[in-house]
Amino acid sequence: MTRRTPSGSKLGAFLAKLPKGTVAVGAGLGVMGLTSYGFLLIAARALHPVGYAEITVVWTVLFTIGPGLFLPLEQECARRISSAHDGSIARPALRRIITLGGLLLAAVVVLSAAAWPLIGTRIFNGDLPLFITTLAATACLWPVHTSRGMLAGSGHFGRYGVGLCVDGVLRVVGAAALALGGSSTAWHYAAVFVVSQLVATGVSVIGAHFRYVDGASNGRAHEDSWASIRKVIGWMLVAVLMSQLLANGGTFAAKAIASPTDPTAGVFLSALVIARIPLFLFAALQASLLPNIAALIARRELIAVRSLVRRVCVALTALGALATVLLIAFGPELLVFVFGPRFDISRWTLGLLSLGCLVFMVASALAQVLIAAQRAKDAGIIWVISVVLFLAFLALPIELTTRVSLCLLLSSFGGLLLFAYRWTQLERLLASAPATQTTAVPATEPEA
Repeated sequence: MTRRTPSGSKLGAFLAKLPKGTVAVGAGLGVMGLTSYGFLLIAARALHPVGYAEITVVWTVLFTIGPGLFLPLEQECARRISSAHDGSIARPALRRIITLGGLLLAAVVVLSAAAWPLIGTRIFNGDLPLFITTLAATACLWPVHTSRGMLAGSGHFGRYGVGLCVDGVLRVVGAAALALGGSSTAWHYAAVFVVSQLVATGVSVIGAHFRYVDGASNGRAHEDSWASIRKVIGWMLVAVLMSQLLANGGTFAAKAIASPTDPTAGVFLSALVIARIPLFLFAALQASLLPNIAALIARRELIAVRSLVRRVCVALTALGALATVLLIAFGPELLVFVFGPRFDISRWTLGLLSLGCLVFMVASALAQVLIAAQRAKDAGIIWVISVVLFLAFLALPIELTTRVSLCLLLSSFGGLLLFAYRWTQLERLLASAPATQTTAVPATEPEA
């Protein structure tokens, strides 16, 4: 008689196939997501609509500047530590990565200050304390992402998840304390982000064990040089910014093409919020995928690399396919229920949008694999090509929301094909490299 497998065992088996740390980071992101909505809900009730609008500006800055500018610091720290055989990072390389983060932050501050005459009134309503607090909260992203990279590379995913939880909980607690105290000043609520990020970073790293070497890591002096680090992080920056532009470009395109009184952009953004729910879950996998792949490549466990990449792609495809089916079946009704009767969109368009998000997730996973294999330049170039494809497909003569959804699907699919082709090439190079090769690919192999 065949014994039936409990559903819990099936879930455990599925989770065991994911990269190490996915569950811990996912739990942290789940808490962060719930508490983020809690913060916004409290702020919305405590502030005047104008003040709440100012808080949403701070929110947007933190969730675009962070991934756009400082995520490469996290990725490079994680890649370097996880690919080192002893799990160490060279102090000179770490200092240079941190310095580059400081230079990026300085550029943001200088450009923002120079733009104050333009953005001060239009965006911040002349509220200088709010502007300064926003810059302070942005500055916190520098140590936040650097420390997360150190934690992920060292395998401290539990601490990574705890940091996310602490950050989220402190946001809600801080907002609730301000509301109970009768505060109706926007910059007070913005200051909560400063405190929550700094405290969460401290909690996550205090007591964590990191390994450092004083010279070049594992004899890789060239990789630790200023020129090499600038190049790698520069291409990571291109890759992150272009992928973010592709993921969010549909809303901007709809707004630019539609007439000023056309609500299409708002309807599309609402549909995108629903369709991108799987992308939130993918963020947990993304944080753990790069260091796991980098470690396997460094140990030359190529069969394990192929297996992990295949499992990740299958899991993302299953997740995206399920989301697509559910959106086609219930999406229009869900959209109207959440956002109101004016937010009506066809099942066909929702299905296209969900498929686009599915393909984008798989392409993003393969991009992480290339970065782990020290091919950030390839990832950056492919994302640039994908954005160009998106702009080209905007010329299609079809209804606007369908057109923009189809643009995301087709351009992401084009990027996916290029990522898959490049990864296939690198697989062959990895297999043929000498057994003593310490880098991910032969040094003589040119980048695309």
